[in-house]
Amino acid sequence: MIRAHELYNFFKEYSQKQYPDLIRSIDSSNAFGVHFASQSETMNESLSQIRAQADRDKQTKIKEVNDEKERYAQLMEEANKLNCECVFGTYRRGRYVRTYVKEKCVRCKTIEKAKNIKVDIYECPIPTRQESALAVIFELQMPIEIRCYREILWQFINRPNPQPYNSKYEWLSVRPHSNKLRSFYTGPYNSKLKLVSSPESLTQSHYSTPRPVSSTSLEQYLYENSLQVEISPTNPTTLQNECRTLTPQLTDPDYKHLQFSIDTTEFVQNQVISKVTYCPSRIKSTHFVEFGSFRSGHRLQWWNLLSILECEALSLNEESVVLLIVHSILQNGPMIQNENEVVGSWCPEAHQPLLEDYFVDELIMRLERCLTGCKRNWQNECILIIIIIITIRILNICNNTKINQVTELAMKCRRIGEKWIELISNTIQNLPSNDLDQINQLRDKIVIISTSCLLIFSVNTDRLHGLLSSNEHVISLLKAVTTIHDNMILNKKQVDRSDFMKSLIRWSNRVLVMIQPTLTECLQQTAYQSLNEFTAIYCGRFRNVTMSEGKWQKRTTDVYDGWYDGQYGSHAVAIDCLRGYFLFNGNTIMFLPEKITSNSLFRRIFDNHILEVYSTDSDQRYITKHTYHDDENVVYEFHFNQNISTLVVLEIHTKTNEIFELIPHECFERELADIFVSNYSHWLNRRSQEIEFRSIKFNHPNFLKDKPYILNLKNGFIKTNNVEKTEILICRSSIFFQNLFQKYFIRLDDEPYVYMLCDNISQITEKISSKINATVFIYLSRLGIAFKYDTQSQRIASREYADFFIDENQWFGTLTGLKRGLLLSSISKTHQKEQYYSSRKLIVPFGKISIERVSKNDHQTVTIERTLSIPFLYQYFVFTLNDRLRILQSTDSPTGWLYLALLHAVTSHSLQDFYTGMTGMERAFQLLNSAGCWTDQPFDDLSINIHF
Repeated sequence: MIRAHELYNFFKEYSQKQYPDLIRSIDSSNAFGVHFASQSETMNESLSQIRAQADRDKQTKIKEVNDEKERYAQLMEEANKLNCECVFGTYRRGRYVRTYVKEKCVRCKTIEKAKNIKVDIYECPIPTRQESALAVIFELQMPIEIRCYREILWQFINRPNPQPYNSKYEWLSVRPHSNKLRSFYTGPYNSKLKLVSSPESLTQSHYSTPRPVSSTSLEQYLYENSLQVEISPTNPTTLQNECRTLTPQLTDPDYKHLQFSIDTTEFVQNQVISKVTYCPSRIKSTHFVEFGSFRSGHRLQWWNLLSILECEALSLNEESVVLLIVHSILQNGPMIQNENEVVGSWCPEAHQPLLEDYFVDELIMRLERCLTGCKRNWQNECILIIIIIITIRILNICNNTKINQVTELAMKCRRIGEKWIELISNTIQNLPSNDLDQINQLRDKIVIISTSCLLIFSVNTDRLHGLLSSNEHVISLLKAVTTIHDNMILNKKQVDRSDFMKSLIRWSNRVLVMIQPTLTECLQQTAYQSLNEFTAIYCGRFRNVTMSEGKWQKRTTDVYDGWYDGQYGSHAVAIDCLRGYFLFNGNTIMFLPEKITSNSLFRRIFDNHILEVYSTDSDQRYITKHTYHDDENVVYEFHFNQNISTLVVLEIHTKTNEIFELIPHECFERELADIFVSNYSHWLNRRSQEIEFRSIKFNHPNFLKDKPYILNLKNGFIKTNNVEKTEILICRSSIFFQNLFQKYFIRLDDEPYVYMLCDNISQITEKISSKINATVFIYLSRLGIAFKYDTQSQRIASREYADFFIDENQWFGTLTGLKRGLLLSSISKTHQKEQYYSSRKLIVPFGKISIERVSKNDHQTVTIERTLSIPFLYQYFVFTLNDRLRILQSTDSPTGWLYLALLHAVTSHSLQDFYTGMTGMERAFQLLNSAGCWTDQPFDDLSINIHF
């Protein structure tokens, strides 16, 4: 603001004096270029050379004209001595006879040759007038400092139209000026400001055609310079348009009719009240009037702001309200005319309240209260923006006694903004990748919040130390600028931001440029320690590097250049503090390519999760930017091998330097049960050669810790890991497994859905036999039932049904031909023969029943198919054998009774069953007519499936 006051005084004094013109009337006697060139020895010498060459060219042209005139006279003299001897011919056209020259004589040919002698005109390339000549040589050899200054000034005047159209002629593009003057030009050839002329060069016009010496005098061949001395014209905007450009325009239909209240600080309350009829029903009329009256009186604006914060008269979460307040507090306002009457004469009247400590205290108290109320809701980014801008405005103007207090408020705003960015980033990671619109909106919200965090550094250089002096401050700055860059790149759809938000982003870009010298000084004083810390935070690959591992240096000596280069072993890192680039081995952040994200292995583990990655080398290896799984600091590396069309996924633990490789689950389909293949992901520890069985989805809360099974590749054993007693998985291809499965468990389910665990590790050998002293737990994963096999007693007990074991004799006299179904007998009654068969159960799985006749005389074979396309594969039925009634009874009504009737029907034979004493069809009809198959409730889906 002090600088603005100094500029105001400078231009006020400047407007009252006469200064040489630099853009308009450049060939006038008081033009800057004429005055400069007249005192420059180099330019005067160049001008003398141009004029000397022009005189030589002029004399040459005079000699050429005289020579041609002499030759003309000689030819005419020769022709006069001859007689005409032309041969004429005739031809008839209609009624008339025409005569023509059939052959010219020597005399006529000589006369024609003499008349065809012509000479081009001469035009001087430099003006005769001294001031114009000095202006031309100044334009050709203007010092680069003056040329750049004038170029900037010219572009500033033409900023509404940076490339105005003009139909003028460039001096260095027309003859003879381009040939004679180009060698004296010292400026750049891409300059927008050029030496031009409104009239065309005589040499380029139709008057420049060669003229016959017979009828043209010598003076008609010699011409002075015909070009005017001008430069590319300016097209300045009007004062009204200038004010419109500097004043934000309301686009919100709620407040659009109050645009006049933003344009001025005059008292317009009456006019605002007259516009209340335009107030929409969704906002209060008092809010409408408060909005329009905010700027009435430039001395009252800060007091009006204090009133709004106290009474909540306006919603600070509306962009139009934020625009109004920001424009009011950032506009300088009228300058003080009687500076001797005010202590802070450098401060305009509109901002004088900020020089009062008591007013600043009241304002800070209400800002902190407002900040506390919104800190838990990251949807209120507009409130955070306005609080930050008000805070930095106070910090730029307030007395030194309040700097620390206001700085603490600014730091609190920054911490809340960083917390919001973290929360939104977590929300994006949990969203499905196909919800692009919501993801893009959230990324744009991150950009706006990060931009507001950058605006905190928009303070005077002498007060910037409190905001940019420690490693924490630098890291916060780098977080904000890289977050803006990354989310703009990752946003797959261009966001249509408002003009106000665009202006905030441009403002933040200016802030970054202005603070670069201070940032460079801070980094050099701390030996770039903050760059090491930020690299460890930003890129998960370096999460556990020591602070001394990175070797950093500034790329150039330019204090406003933001590039810093670092080296971590073989990895090169570069950071651009201006534009937010973070390059890892020369590559910036990106998404994984579609050939990886569409791969079945990737989608099985990572599903639709959005991963931000870097390309690590030319071999198209991608490593995640972020670390995962809380404090474990895990990053993932992806590489698609084009030769074998295989995706390689590596899990890198930066703390322990362990590397796990994701093994495709198809590799285990032949050796392991389906539950170990379908329900887990498999990660090979390259160091210990162990495969960990984890949750399928990598974002599971206990993805790294929950490892139910571990496969040791050295001995081939799979052991349980999350239970007190370790158990070993028995291989499906072993003799022990196949004996038990083929004898009993094939009657319940298919082999992929049966697995066995042994509890005695010392008894496990490479070739498991049936003579080991151990307990084997047998699980049927799809049905959810289990058994326990004691190798000493050779007995297989049921887990679900106490005191029941698998009967070695699976024949029970009914349901003959049924290949599925496992018979259980009671353990407690084994020694009481008369009661042995009184307590038995039959477990039958549900599935699609198919009947096959083996031969004409044999009983039909009934199989229960359990392919994946069949529903209710987890369902099974338990039937009790009632030896007293000699029937099978269901424990589930009516579904179990219906399924039992179906089994009796499909296993029916012409002969009676041994157990029931009736045919299967007879028993089936009995069951269907019994109360067990009927209910007063609608049949469930399983019962309906059995019916059909």
